[in-house]
Order: sequence, then C-alpha cells, then structure tokens
Amino acid sequence: HLLFILATTELHKVPATILSRCQRFSFRRISQEDIANRLQYVAYQENIDLDDGAARVLARLADGGMRDGLSLLDQCASATTGELTAERVYACLGIAGERRCGELMGYVADHDTKKALELFNRLYTEGKDLGALLDELACLTRDLLVLKTAPGAGITMLSGVASDQEALALVKRFSSGELVRIMSLLQATMSGFTRATSRRMDASCVWWSY
Repeated sequence: HLLFILATTELHKVPATILSRCQRFSFRRISQEDIANRLQYVAYQENIDLDDGAARVLARLADGGMRDGLSLLDQCASATTGELTAERVYACLGIAGERRCGELMGYVADHDTKKALELFNRLYTEGKDLGALLDELACLTRDLLVLKTAPGAGITMLSGVASDQEALALVKRFSSGELVRIMSLLQATMSGFTRATSRRMDASCVWWSY
C-alpha cells in the first residue's frame, strides 16, 4: 500500500479535486510561549547564546509555526556573533522592532509629521524593509483597536509588536476612529506595493495622509 501525506499552511491553495480525496487533520498554531521555550532549548543544544527577548521576538515572527521559528533562529545565528539579542534579530531581519514602532506611533498620535518622517527616513536608510515596517505598524494598530474594544481581555490577544505597557500607554492617545483610519491607510499602501514605482514615496505618503 502507498500512503501520501500532504502538509500545507495554505490550505486554500489546494485544489478541491485533491481535498475531496484526502482525510484532513487540522493542527492548531503553537503558542508563542511554547515556541520561545523550544527555541531556547535548541539554542542551548547548538551553543547559540540566545537571550529571552530575542526568543520572544522570534516566536512572535514565527506566527505559530515551529519550523518558521527555527528557520529564523538559524538565519539570525548565522549572521551574528556573540549573544543574539532582540536588537540583533531586528537588524538581521530588517525590521524596526517594538521600541521604534512605538516611537513612530507616538509621533502619529501627536500629529508630528516632521518627526514621523525623520524616523521613517532613518529606518529606510538603515535598510529596514518597508513592507515589514508597515506590517509591524498595522499589527500594532490592530493591537490598539483590540485594547479599545476589549480593554479587559484584549491584553491577552496582543501580537507582541510592542510591549503590553507601551500598548496600554499608546491606546489612550487614539480614538477608535483614528485607529481605523490608520489601519485603512496602511492596508491600502501595502496592497499597492506590488504595482508601486517607488515604495519609499508611497510609504512616506502615509504620514502626510494621516
């Protein structure tokens, strides 16, 4: 007897003609805490000096997938020497990180376009990926909306783009309407990246539009 085992994280792309002939098993996403603990274990076994903050960042970026978390750990460990910290993870993967995302959202809350653009240009010059930056900001905006609509239970549903304390401080500076508008601007900009002639210009317009 021959048995085929198919595995995918994008079930919607599997043709119906194949799905109808399969017995389907759905697996839940692994919690960030479990992924972080496993990454710490693997790092110890492989003599990688991984600090707790970096493990949490990698676990968040893995989005419930242990394989993705291990791949990110391997990528970052190969590109750095010494202790692997959260800041080094941000640098290796070209993302802004929670501190700078929080800082940028703070300028947005203050309607300080000048400082927002200055920080944005600094991140761009440092080589941060613009798509990843806007995605981080969209995740943070979503977190703030969750805290607005579910202030009690919402703290357990945050993505981890910013610390819980920073998210709680930021949410007080926005109305729900403002957050919805920011989310719409970010999503519209990201969806237009595929046909944009200048991603930098399109991303810069987010701060002027708001």
